[in-house]
Amino acid sequence: MASITQRKKIIYKWNKYLLYIPSIVLIAVLTITDENNTYLRLVFFTSLTLLLIRWITAPFLIESIDDDIYKKFKSHIYSKKYFSTPYWTKACREYRVKHPPRKISATSLKTDLASKYILRIIKRDWYIPAVLIPLCAGFLSFSLSSKTDYWMITSVFEAVYFAALIVMSNSPYRKWLESGETSEYHCDEINYSYLSGQAFVYSYNTLVIGEKFLHTFDGSDFHTVEKNNIQEIQLGVERIMVQRASRYGNYYLRDEYRFRIKFFHEGGYRDFDFSLVLNQFQIKQIIDKFFPDTPVRDEIECHKSECDSFFIAPLRDLDSYPVIDDN
Repeated sequence: MASITQRKKIIYKWNKYLLYIPSIVLIAVLTITDENNTYLRLVFFTSLTLLLIRWITAPFLIESIDDDIYKKFKSHIYSKKYFSTPYWTKACREYRVKHPPRKISATSLKTDLASKYILRIIKRDWYIPAVLIPLCAGFLSFSLSSKTDYWMITSVFEAVYFAALIVMSNSPYRKWLESGETSEYHCDEINYSYLSGQAFVYSYNTLVIGEKFLHTFDGSDFHTVEKNNIQEIQLGVERIMVQRASRYGNYYLRDEYRFRIKFFHEGGYRDFDFSLVLNQFQIKQIIDKFFPDTPVRDEIECHKSECDSFFIAPLRDLDSYPVIDDN
């Protein structure tokens, strides 16, 4: 019997086949004007039937196999053996060799925060510049005059959108300055520590460890604390079930796993805790290399949630998916 991972790969592969092949055939058939050809009619309705079957069955099959993986993953987490299995340890070693810590390549702390803020917004709201703005420009062009330049209107709308995004991208830096987290230190000292420290980057999420400071940024909130004031660490993981709402109910698309490292801070101007989503192997490397003597809570937070695909900044291209040997 095939393992859970193998079954998942098979289902995802056939799901793609049932989407792309019938779609290509339908487009090809529609370009042919011979309406009396019985063979073309048969091909057309067969392809349309396959697309309908895929549309109805795919969410249930994908969600079922994802649920099986989550149950096995959760059992590993609660038994406290997930991060110590030989299969996971081997994958972690391979990741560390291929992805060592690096330095931030930006010219300043402010510009790096701004660029990652923009990246998060584009990942979440990609449909605005890619779909909504061209559609609105087309409607306006058609309403005003058929001679109006569609591409000129689209360019103006896109320029206004990205200009507003650039202006808004400075908000995380301003918010951090106003918070007073490190008011006893000069901004130049924080800037140097951020740029010269060892960085762990996970899409728009960044953790930088300097000689004195720990810096984290999740695309929205930036924190800087002294490493020595970290009193405790906790790990967490969330399974996000990404769906798309429709008039007939929610349509399951996929799931994403978000591994999180949480720091409990004491000292400075106030006590607080903060967390950051990173790759699971990055989290293990950070704890082993930089916080070997810091207590790590035995309890690992593990839960699942639902989110509409239009309201999530996806990390599926860098997805820290469960690493389980289910053979």
